[in-house]
Amino acid sequence: MSWCEHLVGAYLASSNEKRPEIGTVWEADGRTTTARSYLKTITDSHKEASRYAREASSFIQLASGILPGQWTHLGKTHFRQLYLALPEPTATELIPTLELVWLFNATDMNKIFCEGKPNGLDIYFLNPENRILKKIFLSRTKMTHLDQENHIFKGSLEDIDDFAGTIYTANHFFKTALALPAETLSELIIRPEILLPHRGKISQVGIWPNQKSGYVQMGFEIQTSQNNMVIFTKGRKQAVRQLTRQLTGKNQ
Repeated sequence: MSWCEHLVGAYLASSNEKRPEIGTVWEADGRTTTARSYLKTITDSHKEASRYAREASSFIQLASGILPGQWTHLGKTHFRQLYLALPEPTATELIPTLELVWLFNATDMNKIFCEGKPNGLDIYFLNPENRILKKIFLSRTKMTHLDQENHIFKGSLEDIDDFAGTIYTANHFFKTALALPAETLSELIIRPEILLPHRGKISQVGIWPNQKSGYVQMGFEIQTSQNNMVIFTKGRKQAVRQLTRQLTGKNQ
């Protein structure tokens, strides 16, 4: 049964109590016009959600564009691109990488659907028989967290108490970082590319101490002609710890 037939059935069910009893004349023209209008509304909604899905360059955009009750197909290649664009700790929280490898390579999963919910987005991985192999939920809270990966703070590092005592000049930070082994340097900043598009000059870098997870938050203060701002990103804890020992001269 096609999705269009499902929509027709949904409309007929919703107007069931308004139909005449058997043996009486039903106002066919009026009902037909109403049904067509109903189907057009749903079809337009589906097209709108599909357009947002095709154009989304991040999970934030995807979830923001698909409203509660809307649903759309998401291409496998597109999902992979969105997933790989996430910083590793966030991606793993959404769905473990190994499980995603299994879905893409060791199952008969052939399509991905998204459905808008009042408090987030459901993502379904389906096989050719439309059996759900995996369902993940991207909550509003998680979307807020994703948005904070590119969070910009308008001000200086000195305005953020948690960076007190762990702020270094940009020259000292980068000279020390570039002297680290290549394998350590590659894990030092999870998403260095977010620092490139911003106009201005990085003046100093703060390292957030006492992080309990496997990643450490860092803030890069950028000076512009108008104001200062801090761009947040993360680094692997071991790599940041090694850098900090070099920065403070405490390396053993």
